[in-house]
Amino acid sequence: MSENEEVVNITQVSDNLTADRMGLRRLFDAMEEKLYAKHLEGRGGWHNDCGISYLEQLLSDHINKDWTPSNLVDIANFCMMLWNRRNPVGTAAALSRSASGPSEEEISIARNVASRLDAWPTETILARAVLRMAGK
Repeated sequence: MSENEEVVNITQVSDNLTADRMGLRRLFDAMEEKLYAKHLEGRGGWHNDCGISYLEQLLSDHINKDWTPSNLVDIANFCMMLWNRRNPVGTAAALSRSASGPSEEEISIARNVASRLDAWPTETILARAVLRMAGK
C-alpha cells in the first residue's frame, strides 16, 4: 500500500473500483499483520493441524463478540482459513463445485454476520455479497 492510500479516508473515495481495491488491500494488510503476530506467538497449523469444525467454532465465537476492528480482522482470517480448508486446490475448484451451494448453517452464519453489520457499511456489503453468492 502506498503512503497516499494510508491517509485517505475511504468514505471519501468516489470511484467504487478504487474503493474496493483500497479496502481489500487494507484488510489484507491487517490480516497479514495479525497472522504474523500470532505466528510469532507460536500459533499456526490452520492449514493442516486442526479440524474444520474447530475453525468454524472459532469463527462463530468471534462473530458473537464485539465488532471492533481487531475482531473483524480475526473474522476475516477465520473466513480465509475455512475457505482454503474447504477449497484446498483454490478458486477454480471452488467455483466448479456442484450447484448445491452452501449449507443451511453457512447461510445462517452469513445472515448473522449481515444482521450485525448494519453500522458497518463496507462490511455489510461483504456480508450481502456472501448471501448473494449463496443464492439467498
